[in-house]
Amino acid sequence: MANSAFIQQFVLPLTIITANTSGSVNNAYDTNSAGTVELMLPASAAVGDIIRVGTIQGNFKVTMDVGQSVLLAGGISTASDGTGTITSSAVGDYIEMECVVTNATWKEISSGGILTIV
Repeated sequence: MANSAFIQQFVLPLTIITANTSGSVNNAYDTNSAGTVELMLPASAAVGDIIRVGTIQGNFKVTMDVGQSVLLAGGISTASDGTGTITSSAVGDYIEMECVVTNATWKEISSGGILTIV
């Protein structure tokens, strides 16, 4: 069909994390800790790569290197100076992102809950 977009669905391997972790592309992470667990976006990512993070217990904080950012609904973007973060506020929050610029820019695919964006 002309002018149609097809979404390929991925089944991502799930890792339960209880301590700060560097993420890998095409993986899902759920935090399970009384506090906040940080997930660093992968330093290497190709356009189309996916990453998902959510909570079972505690909260997550997605962190990123200088030059990395995440584009969110409503024209919101994280800072690209290495201080950008996305933080959950309750159990069950999540965000799924797709890389749209190699090694640099991610775009929100879906999310749930109340996320704090810096």
